[in-house]
Amino acid sequence: MTQVQLQQLQKQLWNIANTLRGTMGADEFRDYILGFIFFKYLSEKSVNFANELLDGEDLIQKFIEENMPKMINGQSVQTAFSEFWDAEKEQAYQHLCKEENLKPEAMKQVLEHYEFTKRLPRKEELKDLPNYKVKLFERENVFSNLLVKTRQLIEKFYVGF
Repeated sequence: MTQVQLQQLQKQLWNIANTLRGTMGADEFRDYILGFIFFKYLSEKSVNFANELLDGEDLIQKFIEENMPKMINGQSVQTAFSEFWDAEKEQAYQHLCKEENLKPEAMKQVLEHYEFTKRLPRKEELKDLPNYKVKLFERENVFSNLLVKTRQLIEKFYVGF
C-alpha cells in the first residue's frame, strides 16, 4: 500500500467515524467505542476460556468409552481416571520425545521442573533436549517449535489436573 493510498484510507475512515458519530460529542463517542472494544475483548476471552475447557474433552470422552465399561466393581471413578490420565500423559510424553528426537530424561526433568515451579519453560531451558546437534542456523526455528510443543503438552496434561 503506497503512502497516498494509506492517507486516503485514513481520511475515509475518519469520515466514516464522523458520520457514525453524528451529533454525538467526542467524549460520548469515545465512551461508545470503548464499550464496543471492551465487549470484543470479553468475547475473545470467553472464547479462549471455552476452548481451554474443551481441550481435554477428547481424552475424557476416550476415558468414558474405553474405561468405564471395564471398571472393577468398587473402583472409584477418580482412581480409574487418574490411572488413565497418567497413562495418556506418559504416552504423549513418549510420542513427543520420539517425534522430535529428544532425550527422554532431559524432557522428564523439564516436566518435573514445571510440576515443582508451575512456571512454563523458556526456550533457553530446552537446549539440552535434542538427541542431536542442532545446526546454528536452525536453532531459532527448532527451539521455538520445541517450546510450542512442550507448552502444549504441559497445558494439556498438567494445567488444571
